[in-house]
Amino acid sequence: MNIECWHALLTRFGIPPESETFSMLKAAYSEKHRAYHTTRHIDECLGLADEFGPLARQPEEVKLALWFHDAIYEPMSSSNEERSAEWAARFMREAGLPRESIDRVRSHIQATRHV
Repeated sequence: MNIECWHALLTRFGIPPESETFSMLKAAYSEKHRAYHTTRHIDECLGLADEFGPLARQPEEVKLALWFHDAIYEPMSSSNEERSAEWAARFMREAGLPRESIDRVRSHIQATRHV
């Protein structure tokens, strides 16, 4: 996870680069109880998004969903994806992004839920 990548993504959405959310995401993915959903995992996901992004209709939305998809992680909780999706949606609403975009990002994040 690097801040330059975060800022570049925000810029593509027309959002002024900010660091507070990046710092919060990095702290979340650095929590000690995480074995898999870590900063390394996000880097790997973003790398795959770069590789396969041209196949997506809205590749930037996919990337934003990846940044948030495991942000909330409490072992044994069944609401991690929902809470991560809500964090992403709140961020996007506050940034003034369109409802359709917010709904797609929420959907992407919720699709990562393992039943």
